[in-house]
Amino acid sequence: MYSRLLSSVFLPSLFLAIGSQIGSILLPLYLLDLGAGPAAASFVTAGIGIGMVLFDIPAGFLASRFGDKSIMLHGAVVAAMTSVAIAFATAPLLLFLLAVVRGAGFTAWLLGLLSYLTESFAANQRGRAIAMMGGTMRVGALVGPLAGGAIATAYGYNYAFLLAGLLAILGAAIIFSHRYSPHQRETSEHQAAMRFKHVLVSNRKVFATAGFASIGLQLMRAGRHLLIPLIGHMIGLDAATIGIVFAISAAIDMALFYPVGAAMDRFGRKSMGVPCMTLFAIGLALLPYADSFATLLAISIVLGIANGLGSGIILTMGSDFAPQQRRGEFLGVWRFIGDAGHASAPIIIGGLVSFATLGAAALTIATVGLGGALVLAFVVDETLGRARGN
Repeated sequence: MYSRLLSSVFLPSLFLAIGSQIGSILLPLYLLDLGAGPAAASFVTAGIGIGMVLFDIPAGFLASRFGDKSIMLHGAVVAAMTSVAIAFATAPLLLFLLAVVRGAGFTAWLLGLLSYLTESFAANQRGRAIAMMGGTMRVGALVGPLAGGAIATAYGYNYAFLLAGLLAILGAAIIFSHRYSPHQRETSEHQAAMRFKHVLVSNRKVFATAGFASIGLQLMRAGRHLLIPLIGHMIGLDAATIGIVFAISAAIDMALFYPVGAAMDRFGRKSMGVPCMTLFAIGLALLPYADSFATLLAISIVLGIANGLGSGIILTMGSDFAPQQRRGEFLGVWRFIGDAGHASAPIIIGGLVSFATLGAAALTIATVGLGGALVLAFVVDETLGRARGN
């Protein structure tokens, strides 16, 4: 299973993940360096999540109609082009627009990849396959902030964003050179609309319950990516030091992805999802007490453990729930719901920071995330048995 995924999935995912992490971590710091305040930096960073939300459902349709490879390739190219453009942009409005387009490209690539993995692996392998793909994201979370922070400190943010663009180009080249199953269906616009309506109606309970848990987890994940740089900057740490904090946290996170994937395939998805979200909420609630490199690092390690326990959980549950005949459309809606949480975090943080504190923002996100953990624990059905039934 892993040998056939190495070059077609893991390698391009690694390049794109490193570039994505460089952009996500450095963008708010870049805005602060340009003279923007924390609220403005939060709102500009929100553009990435907004782009993901706006393109999730169209990406699902496109994956169904034109195939997994096409949507992955075009998404990677868009991510590369916008990373390069960000390197030369200085106006906050332009950076916001580029962040939106970059988010759309990233979600197109990720949805095409998820559709390919869902089609290619049975339920008792899917958790490990998607967790391994999530593991490459975590390697990116280790290497990206470390390399990006060091380059930004030594040479400037422009060079760090150019590196992110180069890595996305390499990922696109690998995708272009491999053959993927097309999984495409020619459908008219009317047929596509009817399929979308059927997906919404027949899966409304899943979207309302498991979707809320997905929003909670994605909200906490995105909140962590923004709150740690902002709090690090507030207590006087530079970009390289903040990159080290992220890298150490990511190393802990990365060590967990394979055992977590195996546990999900053996004991169920909720066995990892509930502890993940609970620990995440605790870590975010502790962030306001960070006042030095040591305390920020300790709390970041807690958040790294939490994120590691959720390796691939949202993607795996979405794959389990997805109906075989309407997989692309379902995954588009599923990604839309989760990415709504991702996009909301910077907006919530930016809004609260404008009249309250970063600590209040962290506690607010932790509270919503804890609510999602309770819904996952007591309302959402376990999906491993459902996937095996399919």
